[in-house]
Amino acid sequence: VGICRTRKNFDGILYTLIYGSMISSGSLDPIEKKPLYNFWPGATAYSIASIGCSFRCQNCQNWNISQANPTDNGKNGFYSLEGLENRKMSLVEMTPEQLVENVKKSGATTLAYTYNEPLIWHEWILDTTVLLKQENIKTILVTNGYSTIEATKELIEVGIDAANIDIKSMSDEFYKKICGANSVQPVLDTAKRFKSNGIHVEITNLIIPDLNDSDVEIEKLSNWIVENLGDDTPTHFSAYHPDFKQLSMKRTPFETLDNAYNIAKKAGLNYVYVGNISHEK
Repeated sequence: VGICRTRKNFDGILYTLIYGSMISSGSLDPIEKKPLYNFWPGATAYSIASIGCSFRCQNCQNWNISQANPTDNGKNGFYSLEGLENRKMSLVEMTPEQLVENVKKSGATTLAYTYNEPLIWHEWILDTTVLLKQENIKTILVTNGYSTIEATKELIEVGIDAANIDIKSMSDEFYKKICGANSVQPVLDTAKRFKSNGIHVEITNLIIPDLNDSDVEIEKLSNWIVENLGDDTPTHFSAYHPDFKQLSMKRTPFETLDNAYNIAKKAGLNYVYVGNISHEK
């Protein structure tokens, strides 16, 4: 089983463990909640998730599904986390055709693969996107962007319409320490490939105090977006709140988000947003 825990080698053949059989979440959301602010504003997104992730982010707010383990269909519990060894989950099985019917009945005009990491759900996304496009339903990825060239190419070819890509930091060290990944480069490459092939791309950066909130860090990210994705790329700076394994960390103050906004605007970005925080401004 790989790091995402959703693929297993059976007699030399690699199988997915989550194809339509382990749907953990489904809801109707404003598209702005993804967040996508410049793609079909006001639309409703039928949001759906499985379980598992290619990262191990210590601050994950959706850890209860992203860190779940589908191996053996959860017969021995879905978690290898201390204290949760035998915890169960309520999951739904659904065919691609059933998903399309559910979206149509809901009245939603878009479908978002979200909450956990959708890229590990690759085969399901390819098959459902084909059917959704036949019904003129737009498809959205809310993703960490950690993908291979081959997988990205297939997503482009099948016609994914939009993506919010989470660039957590411009530092490889951050990705190693906080996310359990090797480098930010695959994320940057995915964003560039999506953008250059006509997929609507928005970027999110979760600002964590003392880890990725320096002026140098924000300026480096903003400049990269301008130079590689374009100055009209919507960019979201999101406030961090303590969760999962970082419960002792402090929340992101509004002043930090406001500072990031100003740095990004100075770098030349035209659409900059701050979120996940309540403030009079």
